[in-house]
Amino acid sequence: MSSRTRNLTRIRPHRPRHRRLKAIASCSPRLALLLIAAQAIIGCDPPTATVPGQSGGVMPDRTVRIAYVGFPAGDPEWRMIEKGARHHASRYSQLILDVLTPRHKSATELEATVAAYLPSRPDAVLLSVRDPRVALPAAKRVLESNLRLITVGTRIESLKVFGHVDVYLTDAADRLGLALPELVKPHQSYLLLHDRGRTPTATRCYQRFDARAARYFALTRLMEANSFESGRTAFELIPEMVKKFPNAGLLVTLEPSFWMRASAAQIRELPCRFATLGTHPHLWRYLRSGVAVALAGPIHPQIGAVAVESAFSSVTAEEPQGFERIIACELVTAETLDDFAERYAQAAGVPLSSLLPAPSPASQPAGGGRP
Repeated sequence: MSSRTRNLTRIRPHRPRHRRLKAIASCSPRLALLLIAAQAIIGCDPPTATVPGQSGGVMPDRTVRIAYVGFPAGDPEWRMIEKGARHHASRYSQLILDVLTPRHKSATELEATVAAYLPSRPDAVLLSVRDPRVALPAAKRVLESNLRLITVGTRIESLKVFGHVDVYLTDAADRLGLALPELVKPHQSYLLLHDRGRTPTATRCYQRFDARAARYFALTRLMEANSFESGRTAFELIPEMVKKFPNAGLLVTLEPSFWMRASAAQIRELPCRFATLGTHPHLWRYLRSGVAVALAGPIHPQIGAVAVESAFSSVTAEEPQGFERIIACELVTAETLDDFAERYAQAAGVPLSSLLPAPSPASQPAGGGRP
């Protein structure tokens, strides 16, 4: 564990006032009466659940400027993260949030984007990181400018930064591996596509899933393919895998690019269901239709909300301290999707209907992998 203060981020849905009082009354009627009387006298509501870290500082008497460096504008996950960041920033009248999006994901472009902005001298810089090798030059630029740097996503191990918001994707891989026997039912075999080696996180996700899956001796991994080492895309590898093993019970992918971009025809050709790392709203349709059995990952808008809150609190705190926050991942199934989707929309600050995809034209696959 890091020597810095470690905080586990846990965001719970808001409980309405009457439900909170009902819960208290069920435990202690006398305590409930005392609390209700106190509220009537004082004239205020009891505290409600907030984003962890909120109210951690004092309200500043000046404007606080925070820069959030994201991913290229076309990145679907970043669009959701940005919604959460902007929604949370809108709670503070003293906060100016500058969102920076590089034109593409190269290290050179990212560094240039950051360098062009640094003369603005923000109070803190949030830097989104998937591949530390890509983010390192930009991160160094921020530190060399003596600005407070907070990384979001994957840690840059070689740098000492003020704070880090960790998106724990290895936990998502762990949950997927742990649930594998249930997900593959009624079959006993599966296919695995991964990209181990592409980034440190991709490697750790593979290792965590593999370690979990190896415990289930009754399950057979018919084939695995590495899109990074082979130099081939998921669109090339997946058709080959399912053609070779049409009776596989499940296709597991440790990155969601195929499902984010595949056409209805490509989905219909699959003889088996799938499970993947990735919880973007675009994927929810596949859970509803039965094409997917599970999605694993974070509530993306929470990443943006927690990042902004952490940066704002660190600037306004009387005694700022380094920190680490953790965004936990979840395993989402058809049974839990409604609750997950509602919390996702709340974090994004948008109506749930705006996130729900149109009914998928892709019918359920009808091969040997179907129950």
